[in-house]
Amino acid sequence: MDKMHATNGVSWAQSGQWQTLKAALHESTPQGAYEWLEMIGAGCPLTLSFDGCVESADDVLGLTIAGALLRSVGHRYRGSRSADETSETQFERYYSYLVQAKNALEQALNLDRHNGLAAAVYMLISTDPVEDGQKEIAEARLLDARNVPLAGYMNLLKANLEKWGGSHEDMFRIARSRLGKDQPLQNALIAYAHVERELFYSMFDESPEAAQLAKQYYQGAVLDELRTASQIILNAHDVDPAEQKLADSWMIIALTYAGETKLALRHLRRQKGYKGGAWLQIGNATLFKFILRLQGIFV
Repeated sequence: MDKMHATNGVSWAQSGQWQTLKAALHESTPQGAYEWLEMIGAGCPLTLSFDGCVESADDVLGLTIAGALLRSVGHRYRGSRSADETSETQFERYYSYLVQAKNALEQALNLDRHNGLAAAVYMLISTDPVEDGQKEIAEARLLDARNVPLAGYMNLLKANLEKWGGSHEDMFRIARSRLGKDQPLQNALIAYAHVERELFYSMFDESPEAAQLAKQYYQGAVLDELRTASQIILNAHDVDPAEQKLADSWMIIALTYAGETKLALRHLRRQKGYKGGAWLQIGNATLFKFILRLQGIFV
């Protein structure tokens, strides 16, 4: 929808037009709403006032919006820096916003445990939990929710990455547990998991066989699984365009790594004309690099 442009959302949030923003979110798909909140959070001022966002103690959508934007603002205070590279003031602000976001989203989920949008954002903030057991609670809430955006399941995989203290077994358990569901685009979780597994071999695994395992990774059963996921996603009909683009984006990356450029190009062609926020979930530079590679510009 044209009105769900990032600049509209930022303007409404900055001027306190929360009802207008809520009305637009009501009309959106779950993934579209998730991406729009991400874009608003990336563009709003760090001094954004949340006065009036939550109208009452049972304002589920207001609590969800507040939680999502508080997380985004807090993350911007810290940026991509590690804890050692973050000043004490920056970290205090980051942590304060993260706690506020957590509290708002927990309130929203306590009021409506099936709120897929709130569960997806709560899973995101739980990739860097502020208390013990938060990841496990967030996973349970996500799996209990309904109409969860695809990004929510991506966040669940992210929370279980081995490089951040999780395990590859848990990551693939989660990804494969979604494949039997009536949600074909969730096959992109397999692409995400394989990309992260190979990257772990390449960048984090210090075992003597890691380099060889990385070199030979995209073969055999792995390649078969990616090809199957690709076909299921390409054949999906009547799906949310925002989810389709996020799924296609991860397939582009995984298939390019695997040398399956013809399949990757089929997913790339479906990106044309879409102005959503899939790049926020993947990283603009990362996705752009793979698009250039497929176009023969990047080597």
